[in-house]
Amino acid sequence: MLLQYMPLVPIDPKSIISYSHEVARVHTIVSAPIQLESNALVLALGLDLFFTRVTPSNTFDSLTDEFSYGTVAMAIAALSVATLVMSQLARRKALMERWK
Repeated sequence: MLLQYMPLVPIDPKSIISYSHEVARVHTIVSAPIQLESNALVLALGLDLFFTRVTPSNTFDSLTDEFSYGTVAMAIAALSVATLVMSQLARRKALMERWK
């Protein structure tokens, strides 16, 4: 169950933002955050331009187009109603305990 010894640490291809593209003689790298959480824009300037959006965790915190907002709204409404009903029942129970 031990890992085999490797004298060099392998490079994870997912950690390289340019994938298989190479920009020759890079002289400037500019990065900027964007409104979307955990995302940034990166521009590499050299003999050519390379521009990409980087996400450190594979956009785990981004919603897809198929996300069901209606289901979430209904669940929040149901939980709110359940909270109100249970608080009323708890008050009633506490009052009945005092009368005993």
